[in-house]
Amino acid sequence: MDSGPVQNGCTSTCFGRTTGANDRLRTSLAKPTVEEMRLASKRAKQIWQNWNKLSLEDDVMWYKDDDETGSTSLVVPGSLVQPSLLELYEQLGHVGDRKMLDIARKRYWWSSMTSDVPDFCCACVTCTNLKNSTRKAMAPLDPMATGFSGDIIGSLPTAPRGNRYILVMLGYFTKVAEAEPLWAQDAESCVLRLKENLRKVLEFARRQLQKAYDRQSRTSVFKESDLVQLYRPIPPPGTHRKFYHPWSKEPYRIIKVLPPTNYLVRNAEIVTRPQTVHHNEIRAYTGPSPEGYEGEVYAVPEKEHASD
Repeated sequence: MDSGPVQNGCTSTCFGRTTGANDRLRTSLAKPTVEEMRLASKRAKQIWQNWNKLSLEDDVMWYKDDDETGSTSLVVPGSLVQPSLLELYEQLGHVGDRKMLDIARKRYWWSSMTSDVPDFCCACVTCTNLKNSTRKAMAPLDPMATGFSGDIIGSLPTAPRGNRYILVMLGYFTKVAEAEPLWAQDAESCVLRLKENLRKVLEFARRQLQKAYDRQSRTSVFKESDLVQLYRPIPPPGTHRKFYHPWSKEPYRIIKVLPPTNYLVRNAEIVTRPQTVHHNEIRAYTGPSPEGYEGEVYAVPEKEHASD
């Protein structure tokens, strides 16, 4: 902040202790007129706007708020703004700019407090190094183009199947051109060809998704007698999610493979009823082998064979 005086006895800082606004209040002079403040600085005009809220007690300037409580705040001169902010920031434990500004307003006042406090918090080297930004950088993205354009080529020599036109379509997103034969260039023929083309595209996409899922589900193929862990995302009653691990600590043994992606498993440490799980809900067990596992054989009851 500036500390030099400006025209007509007003200062460009929040307050000088013996000059400017302080002197006017001490001598009980009237508030400066609009003509006197015409050439004053921005900070001096801010003080002028709050002139009726300033008071001088024992050579110390105070700012009285207009709220119901009528609380008073100590007016800080420009040369003491940074030291005051630093001391308050250390006392509060490097809080955020909003909380810092809220508490600073209850204790101090100066004309540019609203902008000075956030700037001071953002310039703190300690907070910049330790605190992670809550807002991740995002690349500017444009909305994906939808729809398509089309045109009809013809008339051409009649093909063996009776087609004389070609319907050309271009997708705005993929930029892939499609061509379909037409026997007529009326609206009904174009709609039928368009529906047929969309059906082929969706069927092709479905087959590709199925192939991708099958490849992923067969990355780790388990066989009978393998030890695995079960995924249980929901904790048992009385257990908080913070202290719950979704993968089972005890090992489970595969007793039967249920193609294509299911398995019949049971607890390898205690005798329990077998259960059917999906491939995505198990993973290989890497812990120590449970007692009694070697050479132990589990026979699937006939009822379970029939139910499978």
